[in-house]
Amino acid sequence: MQHQQHHHHHHDLNPSSIIIVGAGVFGASTALHLSRRYPSYGITVFDRSPFPSPSAASTDISKIVRAAYSDLNYCRLAARSHDIWRNDRLLNKFYHEAGMLSIRPYKGGARAMLENFKRLGINEDAKVVTPEEVKTMFNGVFERANFNKVEEFLWEPNAGWAEAANALAAIMQAAVDNGVSYVSNAVSKLIVVEGRCCQGVELTDGSKHYASKVLLCAGADTARILAESAPQDPGLHAGPRFVAGAIIEAKVKLTSEQLERYKATPAVLWDADPARGETMPPTPDGYLKFIRDIPLANTLVHAASKTRISVAPPNAEGTEWTARENLPEVLQDEMTTVIGGIFGPDAAQELIPQHLRLCWEPLAPDESWFVTPHPRCENLYIATAGSGHAWKFLPVLGEFTVRMMLDPKGWEDDEFAKSWAWDRELIDSPDEDVIPRRQLADMR
Repeated sequence: MQHQQHHHHHHDLNPSSIIIVGAGVFGASTALHLSRRYPSYGITVFDRSPFPSPSAASTDISKIVRAAYSDLNYCRLAARSHDIWRNDRLLNKFYHEAGMLSIRPYKGGARAMLENFKRLGINEDAKVVTPEEVKTMFNGVFERANFNKVEEFLWEPNAGWAEAANALAAIMQAAVDNGVSYVSNAVSKLIVVEGRCCQGVELTDGSKHYASKVLLCAGADTARILAESAPQDPGLHAGPRFVAGAIIEAKVKLTSEQLERYKATPAVLWDADPARGETMPPTPDGYLKFIRDIPLANTLVHAASKTRISVAPPNAEGTEWTARENLPEVLQDEMTTVIGGIFGPDAAQELIPQHLRLCWEPLAPDESWFVTPHPRCENLYIATAGSGHAWKFLPVLGEFTVRMMLDPKGWEDDEFAKSWAWDRELIDSPDEDVIPRRQLADMR
């Protein structure tokens, strides 16, 4: 105990120790940006697994990199991030420019995106295309697709995708090379002292680690960690701000003939019935990935706080790529619906997923992130709720988290600070399927 007291006292005097909880996009990007800007700081990242952590939403085979946002600020930021993906020595080898085809039934539709591109002077090759045109493009892969009521798509030839796990690992490795400590050990809770001040973290093994600032970016585990840290103090809890939800993913290993047939496939966001999902271009090792964009939650009673919180299942089958028979049949069938909707009924018969995954992350009703000091807990900072779209910002996220922690006055004036604030008014996104309306337990 003597040692711990001394230890924690020593850190009180050292304003340059920072703990980062979680090594997904927010944690890894923060670690790298911090280590570049403040090389003398003591920075420690805690994550339950070595990086890239297999249960993190950001550890995946592929993620879309695009600038299309109806919100001009996000659009501008995405365009800047996209530039880094193309040109940065650390990242560009993981980036592939295959174009992106998307259905934009709401959020102002495709025209709003094109308007933003025009205002920012980017992506001048992007255009609206009809289902008839789509059938003839891309080597005809969409000839048999189910277009249902879709009238137009947005085609962005200069969008692309990135090898997600590889890029995430490269960012984290660069931070470690700069002196950041990475500890593969799970945080069980934050150390919050009377008067609501965060002084560090306690790991599942009971060890305590102190720092002058703690950044909580534990993805799907964020709400649970907050409840665990202050069970009797709802002022610290996440409440309705975000809900851990899973998006179902599938991957299909292509034969060499199939690879030939599908190699022209762009990144696809098929946001319409019946498919309601996405596919990605084949990876270099020949996998096609599909996503069903209808999330599910796993809401349980958290015993200590007596609150209901959605949490990812504790087992690998519930969070990582797994044999498809390990997931409920209804979810297997949904993947068939996605494949058939995007590529036609024959494709659904011959493209059989070998692996499925429940990819867990926090979803916010307004689809914006939380990048914010915790207003009711000193020295605690939050960066989470990617809501399915933070990944493409991996190169720039750390810029914001570093400013938020180390330049609080400047941060208050930032436009993003207001839209990412802890106590902002949560206005539901026009995309009514952001917050999961179904439960994993009901799928069995």
